[in-house]
Amino acid sequence: MLDVHAPHKPLHGVWEFFLHLFTISIGLLIATQIESCVERHHHAHETGEASGTLKGKEAVGCYWRKGLALFPDLHFDWIATTVGINSIAIHFQGAGGRLVIEVFHCGPDGKVLRAFAHYA
Repeated sequence: MLDVHAPHKPLHGVWEFFLHLFTISIGLLIATQIESCVERHHHAHETGEASGTLKGKEAVGCYWRKGLALFPDLHFDWIATTVGINSIAIHFQGAGGRLVIEVFHCGPDGKVLRAFAHYA
């Protein structure tokens, strides 16, 4: 949760307003980037894969076994499904209420070649 506080003194002029706005923007940018780095590190720790990439059925199976051990009551709330050329995207609310979009790219045989997960 990011909190933005009002200025401690009245702002005098446009210059002070934009300076205050710039300071808040930089602070929020730094905070979100740090949070993103922590999430990547946490995800890498959970999957055992520093790159955040899973290759092969065994790696995916291991990922889900770990996930189900951590969240035995795992539940997803479906939001929407969209279909593109040789791909499908599923938007849902995942563990801990996080919004997720998973995109699956398929080959000519209809089997998934690559999958990407995007977390909010």
